Amino acid sequence: MRLCGVGSEYEFMSQAALAGPEMVPPLRLDLEIQPGPASLWGQPTWTLHDPAANRFFRVGTREVEILRSWRPGPVATVAEQAHTQATPVTETHVLELREFLSRNNLLRDTPDRAIPRFLRVQAAKRGLRHLLRTYLFFRIHLFQPDAFLSSLAQRTGVLFTPGFALIALGFTFLSLFLLLRQWDMFLATVPEFLNSRGALLSLVSLFGAKIFHELAHGLAAKRFGLRVTSMGVAVLLLWPVLYTNVNQSWKLNDSRQRLIIDGAGIAAELLLAAVAGFAWLLLDPGPLRDICFVLAVTSWIMSLAVNLNPLMRFDGYYLLSDLLGVDNLMERGQALLHWHVSEWLTGAGDAPPERLPGPTQSVVLVHAVCTRIYRLTLALSIAALVYALAFKALGVFLAVHQLWSSLGAPLLREIRRIWKRRQELGFRPMIRGSVFLAVVLLVLCWPWNTTIATRAMLTAAQTAHLHAPFDGVLTRVPAQEPVPTRMVHKGDALFRVHSPELEQHIRVAEIRESSTRHMSELLSMDQTMLRQRLTREAESREQRANLDGLLQRREKADIRAPLSGRLELPAQAWRTGIFVAEGTYLGTVLDTTRQRIVAYVDELELSRISPGGSARLYPYRPESRPVDCVIRSIDATAATVLETAAFASVHGGDVPARQGPKGRLILQGSAYRVVLEPISPCPTERQYFGRLEIQGQRSALIQRIIQKVRGLLTREFGI
Repeated sequence: MRLCGVGSEYEFMSQAALAGPEMVPPLRLDLEIQPGPASLWGQPTWTLHDPAANRFFRVGTREVEILRSWRPGPVATVAEQAHTQATPVTETHVLELREFLSRNNLLRDTPDRAIPRFLRVQAAKRGLRHLLRTYLFFRIHLFQPDAFLSSLAQRTGVLFTPGFALIALGFTFLSLFLLLRQWDMFLATVPEFLNSRGALLSLVSLFGAKIFHELAHGLAAKRFGLRVTSMGVAVLLLWPVLYTNVNQSWKLNDSRQRLIIDGAGIAAELLLAAVAGFAWLLLDPGPLRDICFVLAVTSWIMSLAVNLNPLMRFDGYYLLSDLLGVDNLMERGQALLHWHVSEWLTGAGDAPPERLPGPTQSVVLVHAVCTRIYRLTLALSIAALVYALAFKALGVFLAVHQLWSSLGAPLLREIRRIWKRRQELGFRPMIRGSVFLAVVLLVLCWPWNTTIATRAMLTAAQTAHLHAPFDGVLTRVPAQEPVPTRMVHKGDALFRVHSPELEQHIRVAEIRESSTRHMSELLSMDQTMLRQRLTREAESREQRANLDGLLQRREKADIRAPLSGRLELPAQAWRTGIFVAEGTYLGTVLDTTRQRIVAYVDELELSRISPGGSARLYPYRPESRPVDCVIRSIDATAATVLETAAFASVHGGDVPARQGPKGRLILQGSAYRVVLEPISPCPTERQYFGRLEIQGQRSALIQRIIQKVRGLLTREFGI
């Protein structure tokens, strides 16, 4: 049914009269309305279509009656004509509908009102506020695929038959079963693609899978006679993804048909992953097999981990929305959540935005809470990523904006709303708000935290690492005894490295030194050769210094134990005759009579600890007991490089660090090394890691937040 917003009386009414507060302007001529699906309460609904914007609105019986009686003129006239015994209509209902239609640009405005509104909308799209609202999600239309999809749909009708669905499902389970039988080999292939080549293959495969995915959505829509008006790229959370506009699925009253459109993309990707996985099992090693592997991995991950996510506007969200029968699930859920929070704070007794069946309302509320938390976390993670990898000041700005828009601005709007209704609400919001504020302040300001937890390493108090002094061949190695009995004493000979090249250099240096020395002695007998004699003496001294340096280097060939303790050798067994390069790790000598514990503490926690403070180490090894210890020293300056990889965040530790040149681990924050000593001896055969809990001064959460913000501002802006 096409709505008509022009009556004969409109021609005789002035535009100024229609713009009055108690008048209704005409509807747009191109609007269409058709019967929709039954509501959750079994009542009939209608779908209002705006062809210009390709938007759809679901309205109820009362709204349809008003629209059928809609004529430009007084609000009271429209309400009177639309009023029936079954569906009572008041002027308030007409005014609310007029506001809704005006807000969504469904009315025919007069030129003097339409032009300023258009200019305001265009101006709003150019400001910084619009950029901040849309940087996490915006769309770029590329082409209109309807004609192409109509032609393709005629040749692919078999894809939507029950027989093909059963075959595809069976093939998917067969492929998954065969992959599980080769699961170890499949997982062992993953590290081969953790490089630039694997990243490029993943991007290409992901792009191909997404094309397949979007075509499936479009073909499913064409299967039910809908138009697909747009395909393009949507930038979601700074990541480009393809999209297909299937908004016309709102025209479908059968929820099963909408579910088919929603799930077509996921089904296509799963089938593609099954085919790729099956092909990987059959193909010989080569580029095509690599492509199949990457395609199988990316399709499974994207389908299960991303597309099925109901907290973002992916396929999982629309599947959940249609399964519940709740259109605009996110907006309606947020409105319901806001009402619940407002009622809890004020107890105003306002009517809810809508009433849903009990189980459905619970699901919608849980979804709203999870969505709010998930989106806030995701936005802050993006801000942290921008801060870490790009423009740090921009990352701080985006984080502040996201916190303000998600928490600060809604809270301020609620406070303003309560303040405007303060006389109506009385003391109820003040009491509840005060209790809520008191709880928040208690959580923020009470010094709950007394311990500082971090990863720590218990090791020998003295350690000495042994390395090959130069390139050469091992001519002496220690006896290969069991680890517990490999004890050595200071000065014991452990290794000897023989370098034929070094011996050759020494022989050449001896000959040169001897030659220049003899020549200098001969010239000293002739007083007329004074200048030549001085030159030869200088050369002789230079050759002697070179020879002494080589001899000193040869003395390092004998590697002796620098201290008494236990000798730890690497996994490979050293044997005489093995060639080792300069700097090769040969072993470590540890003093087992005394131990020390090393940990790294964040700069913000440094003021809470001091030498002499107590701590306890909880080893990760279940057979070891907790170790009581005391702080002996705290470095005066922050560490810049981590010597032990296990402390670094890239290896599962607590200290933020990144991989630097030559494999060095460079700290990204300010952390100080803390050395502790066990109170009682705890002999151990080797070093181990554990969780260290240091008893520090009590600290409130708000204090730590202020310190972090102050440190961030000082570091980035010099404030």
